[in-house]
Amino acid sequence: MAVYSFVLAVTPGPNNTALLALGGRFGFRATIPYLAGMAIGLVLLVGVMALGLGALLELYPVGFKALKYVAFAFVVYLAWRTLGVGKGNRGSEADKPITVWQSSIFQLVNPKAWIATGTLIAAYVPEGTRVWGFAIAAMTFVIATLPGAMIWAFAGQAVSFLLSGSRAHRIFSIVMALAIVGTMIPVLFLG
Repeated sequence: MAVYSFVLAVTPGPNNTALLALGGRFGFRATIPYLAGMAIGLVLLVGVMALGLGALLELYPVGFKALKYVAFAFVVYLAWRTLGVGKGNRGSEADKPITVWQSSIFQLVNPKAWIATGTLIAAYVPEGTRVWGFAIAAMTFVIATLPGAMIWAFAGQAVSFLLSGSRAHRIFSIVMALAIVGTMIPVLFLG
């Protein structure tokens, strides 16, 4: 379960691309709220899946489709924030990294997170498991996921040091914004 979680956390996706962009724009320390929100959101997501919402979405695929579009809207918002639209306006939202709350909520609509937690539960949580089994799965998932996610945040900070000058940072921000949106294209059109 831990190996599955770590490997999944290292692969590209909306969270990792956002962490790379946030680390590049604000530094590693500013990604800590995103990482904390990610952990909280993933625990909540395992809980929601344990209560049967995943099975409900399988019965009613239109719900999962709606979830994809909500996630896409949030990813576009992340891309907008990555570009720093509104930057320079003192106190503007673009001058602040993503909050714990925003990151937590994103996990609840992130299709990759839904697929990952659904697979985690189906593959590693025995049928008929009580609350403690799901709690252990959630904690294992989060503890094994965070190091992989942190690699992306550190990589963003490392890239930031390589990018001297506002033009290089601007190009990086544009590429990251496009990459964040690009991570959702397969989910929307191939899933």
